[in-house]
Order: sequence, then C-alpha cells, then structure tokens
Amino acid sequence: MIKKNLSLQLRSLGFLFICFFLTIQVPAQTSTIRGSVKDANGLPMAGASVILDGTKRGTTSDASGNYELKVAPGNYTLIISYVGVITQRKQITVAQGSVSENNFEMQNSGDLN
Repeated sequence: MIKKNLSLQLRSLGFLFICFFLTIQVPAQTSTIRGSVKDANGLPMAGASVILDGTKRGTTSDASGNYELKVAPGNYTLIISYVGVITQRKQITVAQGSVSENNFEMQNSGDLN
C-alpha cells in the first residue's frame, strides 16, 4: 500500500514539474513590437491605431504616442492610421524573444473633402 501511494505521489510530482517548466517556456517564445507615432511636427499622436495586418490584433498609441504589442515570432505588416493623416504600412520581421522598435512620423493627408 505504501509503495503504491508513493508511486502515485511521484507521478503527481513529475506531472507538476513538467507543467511548471512548460509555463516558464511560454513567455520566452513571445516577442515585442513597440515604438512611437508622431505627427509631421514631431508631436506625439495619442490614439493612433496600430494593427497587425491579416489578424485581429492591434492597439492604440498612448498619450505619449507610444505603443506596444506582444506577438509570436514571425513576419508582420504593421498598419498605422489616424484620422486626417495618411495611413502607413511597414513590413517587419520579429525574432523570438526580441524587441522590434518601429517609429512612425505621420503625414497630413491634406484632403479636407
């Protein structure tokens, strides 16, 4: 009985040990895309949309014009848009565990129609 109970405890402990290491590896497989969005005068643009093309992932820039997205490693197209400025697209490659810094200076569309 004691051997059977000990065997069960060791299996449970082994399972927990494996689960622990799997959860540690998950954050190591993410990467970060971050940067800033500024207007033509170099002023921060709060509320600019930052979208990963072809996905439902995105964010908006904060009051300082900064944004950040956690992503899996890979190739992406960033789409930056804001009312009254020309939408920008930029293809980027993000390596595993890296930070990809992408800053944008938006240009006024000039079209008031």
